[in-house]
Amino acid sequence: MRIKAERDSVCLGDVCTAPNGEYIFFESGIRLSELLLQIAQYVPDYSGRQHTIWGIEYKGEPIAFLECDENNKYKCILNTDDILADAMDEKKIYCRYFFHYHGNVSSNIKALFNSNHLNAYALLDYVKAYYALPESERWGWF
Repeated sequence: MRIKAERDSVCLGDVCTAPNGEYIFFESGIRLSELLLQIAQYVPDYSGRQHTIWGIEYKGEPIAFLECDENNKYKCILNTDDILADAMDEKKIYCRYFFHYHGNVSSNIKALFNSNHLNAYALLDYVKAYYALPESERWGWF
């Protein structure tokens, strides 16, 4: 089985190959939580340099988050039920990039960050606040 994955660019050189898509192949019968481990191998990581979260979108909605720690290990956080990944066969996901590095944040959450939206203090709180906005008010990082 397979799913088409596309992701935000993470640097200027990465823009040349955007949307950086590839197929992720998986075994029938695995759960979304297991598929996320494969998606974590697809997205770039940033050990210790910056706090990075990837919002994993399916049909325009966040189904999970991948949070990279200082050891290049991803923590998988589901934002939906742990469904069978089979339901996603031949479909598409989008991986949206969020970061916080020494006071600099990705532009898609900058307005939320500067306004201390919802009194959120952790990057994941800002990412969730971004997704709580109507889709027409969200925009990607460029």
